[in-house]
Amino acid sequence: MIRNKHLLLAALLMSVGIYSVCEMCEPLLSKLSEEKKMAHQHMHHHKMMSASDHAPIGIMGDMHHSKFMLSLRQEYMHMNGNLLDGKDIREQAIINLPNTVSNMPANLSVVPKEMNMQMTMLGGMYSPSDNITLMAMAMYMSKSMDLKTFKPMMGRDFIGKFKTSSSDLSDLSVSLLYRFNQSMSSRWHLETGLQQSIGENTSKDTVLTPMNQRMDMILPYGMQPGDDATSVILGLTNVRTFKNGMVWGNQIRNKTVINDKDWAFGDKAEFNSWVQMPLSKSVSISSRLNTTHQDKISGRNILISAPVQTADPRNYGGLNVYLAVGVNLLTSIFSSDNHRFGLEVIFPIDQDKNNLQMKTDYKVIFGYQKSL
Repeated sequence: MIRNKHLLLAALLMSVGIYSVCEMCEPLLSKLSEEKKMAHQHMHHHKMMSASDHAPIGIMGDMHHSKFMLSLRQEYMHMNGNLLDGKDIREQAIINLPNTVSNMPANLSVVPKEMNMQMTMLGGMYSPSDNITLMAMAMYMSKSMDLKTFKPMMGRDFIGKFKTSSSDLSDLSVSLLYRFNQSMSSRWHLETGLQQSIGENTSKDTVLTPMNQRMDMILPYGMQPGDDATSVILGLTNVRTFKNGMVWGNQIRNKTVINDKDWAFGDKAEFNSWVQMPLSKSVSISSRLNTTHQDKISGRNILISAPVQTADPRNYGGLNVYLAVGVNLLTSIFSSDNHRFGLEVIFPIDQDKNNLQMKTDYKVIFGYQKSL
């Protein structure tokens, strides 16, 4: 899996590298210098000219053209069914798989059916200069899961259903964005940041055991709001605008855990490529391809030992590809300008998840941004 991650990153870096070479091979350096000067003047006098000035709402770490900006995002994800090594698997096949976390019972006896996750992200951005933007964000997360419990032996009869849930302030992050190249048609910027998970990582709820008893237990990793880990965020973004108004953007973003306690969600590498087309100065539509690779969970909490797939740290991470379609709306409210609303609906194209995991059905992201 590590080899797959390296191949993915190499491919993405090669893609951006080829594009970078083409971008920098302009015929006259003097013309490029003049374009930079005109671009800065253009940005200064025309803040938020069109809805396509900003990336789709699902893109994190996008620079803006104003001094201050506040943002609020709401993301919803629905999961339904299960996958084994990327292929659909039924619950009767799942309960015949071995319980790899503990010896009692010998086989998996609790099966996840549906999961809903909601993330509320409140952020602020401040630009002390044209080329530097400071960003801070807080995330609140809530999760719920519906499960089925089966008898541990003999006929493996169905016992009953139950639901678990958890919620907490999940993490805080701070980042610095630096634009190192700007022309009339293209801009490049780097992102470096730090993320601290502050959410509860030992949340409990009442579960229905294979012995047909209800008891409070520490929820599996995927139901925890946080992992108490510290991570470094690094990103590279390029956005190019064409004469017809179409925008093409590419972004590589990586999150690496640098400090954890008993366990932590795996390192994540993410590549986004999107196209935006303005329908008017106030409305744009977008299409985005997202490729995400995440390692399995590192470490373990020995108290998480229920006979369910989500209790195994190896049943996390993998390579996933999503397609998103979205719309940006720029509007005025109460005679105030620079209000932006964004919406994206995201569907999975390929889910090559590690081992046994729930299947992602769809995601929805809605956001509001206000430039000050």
